[in-house]
Amino acid sequence: TQACCVLLATPDMCDAKQFQKPTFPQAKYFPSGDQIQKATSADVMTEFYGLEKRGSGPFLEAKLPSADADDDKRHEEDATNMGITYVGGNPTHSLISGAALTTGPGVALDMPPMIHTDLFIMWIDDHLFDRMTAEVLATKRRAPPNGGVGEKARFPDVRPPQRNPARFVLEFYMPTLTMGAIFDKWINDHPDAHLLKFHGEMLPEKVRPKLAALKPVSGDAMGPFTRAMQKVRFMGRMIDDGEVAKLSDDLWTAALLRMEDAYWLWSRLPQPKVDGKDTPSFATLWVTGRVCKHPNLEKYCSTWAEVDKPCKGKFCVAAAQGMVKEAWDTKAQNAKTRQTLPHLTKADLNPAFKDKVSSLIETAKNHLMWTAAWPAVVQAIRTVPMGQVRTDIDYKSKYLEGLPIYS
Repeated sequence: TQACCVLLATPDMCDAKQFQKPTFPQAKYFPSGDQIQKATSADVMTEFYGLEKRGSGPFLEAKLPSADADDDKRHEEDATNMGITYVGGNPTHSLISGAALTTGPGVALDMPPMIHTDLFIMWIDDHLFDRMTAEVLATKRRAPPNGGVGEKARFPDVRPPQRNPARFVLEFYMPTLTMGAIFDKWINDHPDAHLLKFHGEMLPEKVRPKLAALKPVSGDAMGPFTRAMQKVRFMGRMIDDGEVAKLSDDLWTAALLRMEDAYWLWSRLPQPKVDGKDTPSFATLWVTGRVCKHPNLEKYCSTWAEVDKPCKGKFCVAAAQGMVKEAWDTKAQNAKTRQTLPHLTKADLNPAFKDKVSSLIETAKNHLMWTAAWPAVVQAIRTVPMGQVRTDIDYKSKYLEGLPIYS
């Protein structure tokens, strides 16, 4: 999960030069290293990711779940303190950059990839694919992969700061991140689902018994989407129209609950002073729908023609307006606990992001049809002799065969 969404929305990060071209890729504004540093807050970063210093090791660790004996109090503390782990991938222990090497060689025959959508969904080929596989194939009771005792993976792809930071985060990254968090809820919507994002021995001893309910011997999946996937695989066909309609309702219900989780986490991030002014992060601005009230970002709610254009594919200018409408945010600011947040409805969402969630639900239903068709697809692919398809390692085109190196 990139750190760009937790940058503070300073004047430099919101510079008007980003908006001189109609689309994000066409704009060429690059903030300097000093400007990025000024917009970076360790307090905001650690709160967003849910990290803390523990023991004498050199790394920050993901905050552990609460060990309170009262389940309601424990859930409230986890929803408040655990950061991104609560709604998505564990920042220090989840799989990164693809899950294919950890899920087993047979998974490619059983679990189709999510390649039938133009939506960008955070963690879709790593954390989400790993957890989806465990739910659908009932492998949660197996020991999780371990890269070595006391060792941590180091991701070598160090990405530079994004150009046009405000546009990148608001038009693309925050919707992508939130859709990933919603999908995480669809995979397992049990109140203790976040416990599965830790190795069992890492959890507080008082919490470990909770894992039994999350890993039923029956192998039944525990999320609305994964339950539907199991049923499609069991029947060998798509579920009927009535079940599809109910699934849509269930997915919307889970999505709205997860958006409440995201609001509770990201609206409460620290807002440190920059040049004497309290400055929110982009994550806070977007999740609360306060983007258009922030200096230099009013353009998103003006007569700017780009806002009225339909969203296609990766970027969506209108989605930058934020997740919720101002009226709901005004009510939600008075909540003292996660459980006392006002109930979020479809009508409370900003229209552009509501459309994104609707598209995500259609993607989920299409994936069920793709799952039903997957055995025939696999059979068709495996009947082609190796070396005859361009994507095969052994493939040699007539052009390559004519080169001296192949002669």
